[in-house]
Amino acid sequence: MSDTWIPEYAPWRHGGWYVMNVRYPSGAVGCVSRNYSDGKWRIVCEEEDPGSPTDRTFLTRLGAARAERELAQAQTQQTQLPPVSVASLALPPESDALDQIADLYLADLTCDEALSAIGFVLLETGRAL
Repeated sequence: MSDTWIPEYAPWRHGGWYVMNVRYPSGAVGCVSRNYSDGKWRIVCEEEDPGSPTDRTFLTRLGAARAERELAQAQTQQTQLPPVSVASLALPPESDALDQIADLYLADLTCDEALSAIGFVLLETGRAL
């Protein structure tokens, strides 16, 4: 991870800070706070009882935001779908190729992967947009 990453903060209504450029697979944004009796910074979504063995605290808001970015990136890597092999679709001639691709969770592919998949299916089926 690059040390040049700069968190983008927005005030959280409960007194902490949203970290707007941290995103979880669920779509949630990051949130850090020090609204605890000990005044230490924590990642809100992994709140533990202060002082428990699993309680992670940070000296600064930046430290908490960077740790939350790592946490969100790890969760994103764990939830990524395996690559889709469009060649394995074996589309029947009467099928709608684009509907078949949509059924493969096209939204989870990057834009370039989606365009490649669509192009491949159209090429293989002899169809045009």
